Amino acid sequence: MKSNQLQKNIPKEWQIKQIKDICDNFDNKRVPISKEKREKGNIPYFGATGIVDYVSGYIFDEELLLIGEDGADWSKFANTAYLINGKSWVNNHAHVLKCMNVNSVFLENYLNFNDLNSYITGGTRGKLTKGILEKIPVILPTIAEQKKIAEILSKVDEEINKTNELISKTEKLKNGLMNNLFTKGINHKKFKKTKLGEIPEDWEIRKLEEICDVRDGTHNSPKYHQDGVPLITSKNLTDSGLDFNNIDLISKSDFIEIEKRSHVDDGDILFGMIGTIGNPVLINKNREFAIKNVALIKFINKGVSNVFILHSLKSNYMLVQFNKKLGGSTQKFIALGKIRELDILVPKYEEQQKISEILSSVDKKLDKQKELKEKLTQLKKGLMSDLLSGKIRVNI
Repeated sequence: MKSNQLQKNIPKEWQIKQIKDICDNFDNKRVPISKEKREKGNIPYFGATGIVDYVSGYIFDEELLLIGEDGADWSKFANTAYLINGKSWVNNHAHVLKCMNVNSVFLENYLNFNDLNSYITGGTRGKLTKGILEKIPVILPTIAEQKKIAEILSKVDEEINKTNELISKTEKLKNGLMNNLFTKGINHKKFKKTKLGEIPEDWEIRKLEEICDVRDGTHNSPKYHQDGVPLITSKNLTDSGLDFNNIDLISKSDFIEIEKRSHVDDGDILFGMIGTIGNPVLINKNREFAIKNVALIKFINKGVSNVFILHSLKSNYMLVQFNKKLGGSTQKFIALGKIRELDILVPKYEEQQKISEILSSVDKKLDKQKELKEKLTQLKKGLMSDLLSGKIRVNI
């Protein structure tokens, strides 16, 4: 959008300036270092989206605003403006700006909020050139308002960072619990050595196919339609469950045909086989869908808990097995036969339930923390929309 068009939509005392008017550009001071020539140290070495490595020397020693210049997929470079401070080294994939006539935190948020894709040149390897960057218009409130807006947004960032720290701590707690529970169990005193390591004496090791019905979805490629039944593939399996936002739709007749081979019931587990390996999801079915290129694990043995198997498929001992069984070079996959051969630790059913309850309680805690993070993220987006446009004014 041109400056004169922007001017019509902002408070009269606000101004439109270009990046070159409010920042000094230090791109000519950047020096890329190849991996072979990097001398390891404790100085952060920055690239397009953050720290790439740590080196022994530094180019800069001040507060600077970096923004991604190029990459294999520029669409992934959203929110690439970030502030650094202190000793640093920067390669030639990030522009280096020194904020002069603008609040640095305000400008960081402004650039991250506004869609810069219209300024990107090139094809698959997009680039934000220095010349174009310097001409990007910025809507500027007064310095006092910039500072106040920056303070408000920084407080939300602080809460998001605190939530990220809580999530990280809870994930570490869960990893520790899983390692302990899948090696020592609950209140065991006698252990035995096995191919999966030392485990409680009364535990068994069974093949997944011995305790579950393991099949997969269709191998065909049905035609996609604008309306129809969702087709779940590996990309739709997430830590939070099935993602129906990025979904392909197939006809009812194709759905019926796929159902003959791989009908999904409540309590089944879906498991990614191609591209994204794993991400097991326990199904709580509230709508129809078909599956393709994902494993379908159905429970035929009353002595096996599906929640326990879900946690087992996320465990470290299972990850080791996946890495040994993966095929493919550019696109990873795991064959259905390899999934059926996975070794599963099987305690008595009562202990399976206890282990599941412990790990599920931590999962619920994680879900609440991630939900809070999402709410804070949406809150910040709303604030940015209102404050950076002047729709809502701050009190100085």
